[in-house]
Amino acid sequence: MLRIRPVLYLTGILMLPVGAAMLIPMTADLLAGEPSSLAFAGTGAATAFVGVALALACRSGTLAGDFGRNHDPRQVLALITLWWLLAIVLAALPLYFADQRINYTDAFFEAASGLTTTGASVFTGLEDRPPGVLLWRAMLQWFGGLGIVVMALVMLPFREIGGMEVIRIDQYDLSGGRKLSDARLALVLVRIYLILTAVWVVLLRIAGMDWFDALCHAMTTIATGGYSTRDGSVGAWHSPAIETVVILGMLAASLPFIGYRQIAQGNWRHLAGNPEVGVFFAVVGAAVGVVMLWLWLGTGTGPFDALRRSAFNVISVLTGTGYATEDFSGWGGGTTALLFLLMFVGGCSGSTTGGLRIFRIQVMLALVAAQLRKVSQPRLVSTPRLAGKPISEDYLRPVLSIAALFLITVTVLAGFLSVLGLDRLTALSAAASAVAIVGPGLGPIVGPAGSYAPLPEAAKWALSVGMLLGRLEFLTALVMFSPGFWRR
Repeated sequence: MLRIRPVLYLTGILMLPVGAAMLIPMTADLLAGEPSSLAFAGTGAATAFVGVALALACRSGTLAGDFGRNHDPRQVLALITLWWLLAIVLAALPLYFADQRINYTDAFFEAASGLTTTGASVFTGLEDRPPGVLLWRAMLQWFGGLGIVVMALVMLPFREIGGMEVIRIDQYDLSGGRKLSDARLALVLVRIYLILTAVWVVLLRIAGMDWFDALCHAMTTIATGGYSTRDGSVGAWHSPAIETVVILGMLAASLPFIGYRQIAQGNWRHLAGNPEVGVFFAVVGAAVGVVMLWLWLGTGTGPFDALRRSAFNVISVLTGTGYATEDFSGWGGGTTALLFLLMFVGGCSGSTTGGLRIFRIQVMLALVAAQLRKVSQPRLVSTPRLAGKPISEDYLRPVLSIAALFLITVTVLAGFLSVLGLDRLTALSAAASAVAIVGPGLGPIVGPAGSYAPLPEAAKWALSVGMLLGRLEFLTALVMFSPGFWRR
């Protein structure tokens, strides 16, 4: 049987940073004289107390040591799944107690969307909400983005179970050879994440935001989350300078984070020669170009304005950030279809983006190409290759499984939303947006100018599950329901 005590012990330990983090928005509300500071103080203290109690109750030197030495994949998977679920439950509490206008379903949905960096929101009237609430929403996405990269690193030894090959491009070659220890690599990734966030805080301040808005948007930009402090999102500033800084931030957060280590060492060619990065920018350029031409030639928009509008919104959808400067669902059928397809793409492996990611799409296309060669030349031994290297079965199996589960989950979730009475466009785009970790969907209800607030409670719970499955890469969470998982 799976030994659950080490999992619960570490879960209790990991609850302590969540409780401590609530002191930051509490301080912001105290300085602003907002009563919601009590909600953060109370839930922070309760979270820390439960964490300490759980750690003390499940403390066992032998069991905790075995967790670290044996690398039992079942314990790792159980810890990751339990931690993300519990973190969402706890993160929702201050939102619920700080705002009497929402129920716990809305608070849970907002927290799930935040920690998974989806960006779908049920909150409206953001300009009138306490600064602590706005800061907490941004912090949830920032911690969620950091958790994505660290989770991917932890899952690498068990990629045949969870399919987490996201560091592969720069730090692990296709044969699995390592160059850095896990601990050193984790510190490198955290340092990169902090530096990028700090740089974008300064850039957004220079571009015209005040320090508070710059901090919140820098955190949600680098996390490719998309939560804003304004109902109109980034478009509320009507500033080309701010939009340009955010575009650069979304692109920077979509690249393999470990590649920045190579840049710091003066090795620009390492990242520039990465085939996934090249394909990513090719997709960005092609999509932006198509939408720009549509706006320019089809709607009479000037070429420079068409470029600015298309670049911001296309990159926001493609990377799963979810910012908006306008309601792009009204641009026309052709662009709407293209933006819907871009929801499934995402950025590079080793980034904070959602979607299938470029690497997995490359792997699937390589497999298709190999199969076509095999059909055309039956005697040919054709092996799928990427960047000149053969792709091992360890990568093919989880990639194909995750792609299949991705489409199945979107289909099932969209069907369930349709049964609840949502129209076809809303149901399909909301399901795709949740599973792909994008945020806004299409149409008047969940589109860039809409809100998820009008949806039925059952739809919000279903979408929350979809967001969690999409962020945990499906296999990581679904394997928990296998009876064999709990048996030795």
